[in-house]
Amino acid sequence: MKSFFTPLIFLLSCYGLLAAPKTNAKITEYSDGSPQRIYFAPNGDIRAVVTCTMINERRHECWVVDPLKEKIIAGPMKHDVQIYLAVISPDGKTVATCCIDKTLRLWDAVSGKQLLDTMTFSHSSSCLCFSPDSKKFVMNSNKFAYVCDTSTGKQLFEPIEHEEFVRYAQFSPDGKILATSAKYSASFWDAENGKQIREPIAVTGSIDKICFNRKSSLIGLAYAGGVQVWDLEKNKPLTPAIGKDSIHKSGMSNAAGDKFLSCGRSYNNKISNHGRAYLIDLNTGKLEHPEFSLSATVQNVDFTSDSKLFLASTYDGKLSLWNVSTGKCISPEMKHDEEQIVAKFSPDGTKIFTISRWILKTSVWDVATGKLIAEKAIP
Repeated sequence: MKSFFTPLIFLLSCYGLLAAPKTNAKITEYSDGSPQRIYFAPNGDIRAVVTCTMINERRHECWVVDPLKEKIIAGPMKHDVQIYLAVISPDGKTVATCCIDKTLRLWDAVSGKQLLDTMTFSHSSSCLCFSPDSKKFVMNSNKFAYVCDTSTGKQLFEPIEHEEFVRYAQFSPDGKILATSAKYSASFWDAENGKQIREPIAVTGSIDKICFNRKSSLIGLAYAGGVQVWDLEKNKPLTPAIGKDSIHKSGMSNAAGDKFLSCGRSYNNKISNHGRAYLIDLNTGKLEHPEFSLSATVQNVDFTSDSKLFLASTYDGKLSLWNVSTGKCISPEMKHDEEQIVAKFSPDGTKIFTISRWILKTSVWDVATGKLIAEKAIP
């Protein structure tokens, strides 16, 4: 059994007095709907990528730090304008940043040096994702998706054009398929040549999340108006959409790729902050439990590695634990100092790491008791 000190990569964003935009970076099976990220580092080190954009001070910088030792590993990686996205590759070697001036830069995550010339696109990017092997990345620019080689920065093929603005991009677990969403449809492309490999999937709302199962044969779609599992070979949904009265803004699959947890908020303005979570069987498309009702809109979720528990952090600064088999909350809500946090289980499932957005600190919680056992400020 691994210790909870098994390395994680923490990706935080801090935007001064401005609201931070959403990122769609993907590493392993984990993702959430906020700028902060928590990743496992395969190289055995604990690393944090901290970006800070303060408009009044004209300060736009990015660092790689060790949050436990409070040691700066690399940086500052200086930018001229607001940093819009910051993503670290799955192998922990490369940091990619996008700015509002339509530029993208690649940095060495150890030395902090810029690796290649600055790349400029027609529009600012709102989603950026590395492939599972870190050898390529995809980013959007208006109606186009660009797939580039990480080592050279060169486009691997012509930009993939869509009819509408590209909202989301995600590689399959084996890296062979690239999924993109544009308005009400999801499209699928060969990640090696950019050719479309099957008919797009059309739904009734804007798609904000796509999760593959382990075999890349089924996908879970979270969109404004429902959550649904589709069979890619047959190009049809397994069941009707679930949670039709919710706007689904985030979701994730578990490590085994057989469960899909989608989170949303009600359309009803009277309870617009009411958090809802739906646990879907990613093999059958069926709802495993009645919807989970949380204290506020869900910010992020995570499963333990054995899929027996999941956690949910909400925008009122609370963290709760849930039993997957019974569908019941099993711990008192863990309250944080600020409203926006991101959380992830330790590899052994005995601890929870959380990151605060504005205070820039990490905390460690005991799963059994729900008590705070450690805090570490990010320098």
